[in-house]
Amino acid sequence: MNNGFPIGKFFIILSLMFIGIILINKACTDNDEKQVAHTTMKEIEAKEPIYKLSEEEEITKNPASYLKLTPKSWYLGGFGVISMQNFDIENMTNIDMKDVSIKFTYFSESKTILSTSTETVYKTIRAKSKTKVREFNAGFVNQQTASCQLEIVNAVPIVIYK
Repeated sequence: MNNGFPIGKFFIILSLMFIGIILINKACTDNDEKQVAHTTMKEIEAKEPIYKLSEEEEITKNPASYLKLTPKSWYLGGFGVISMQNFDIENMTNIDMKDVSIKFTYFSESKTILSTSTETVYKTIRAKSKTKVREFNAGFVNQQTASCQLEIVNAVPIVIYK
């Protein structure tokens, strides 16, 4: 019983509508792909990052880069085999730092590297301040040591999470 409307025409109309939807969908998808293909690397790099790190996260990634070390003087103590160091550490952040690791590189008179060591200064360096470190025992060195180079390699930010 078709009530005056042939079933064959119904299926033809339904099929044409289905094909039309597929073609419209294909046209929209092709247009999106063309837009993506025309985006240059400069346009991608110029966009703002989706997520920016907070100040605490940036400092935590590389705390040593936010500290400034100023060597003052040094000498060989303990019968000429102990490195005694005097230096200042400046914290340029708004976060307190502690346990600053310093790499000491010792050179001969001819500038040959005799030894290196990493020692930790177990002090708290307050935010936006400078701490003086005096008579720091940096360990045993070669008696032929003529000069020394210092470099901060790590520190521990004191971050209080709320």
